[in-house]
Amino acid sequence: LTLYHLLTGAPAVTARGFRDCRAAHRGLALEPLHWAVPGVTRAAADLIRRMTAADPADRPRTYADLWAAAGRAFRPAAAAALPPR
Repeated sequence: LTLYHLLTGAPAVTARGFRDCRAAHRGLALEPLHWAVPGVTRAAADLIRRMTAADPADRPRTYADLWAAAGRAFRPAAAAALPPR
């Protein structure tokens, strides 16, 4: 949720207290980032959606899985954004 907040400039959950935040996260339906933030690729938006899933089974299972998915989701966009040499 922190990465979503960083990219959109707005928190995904505005509830206060652990129980309220937990309840809000369970029913959370985030706007896809590639709709909300220009320049975010569909692949990056899908990965962030998976990372913020309320059900742990829907999230990347290991750090290695997350790292590999992030490499696929972010590297092509980052490389395309670099100025030519």
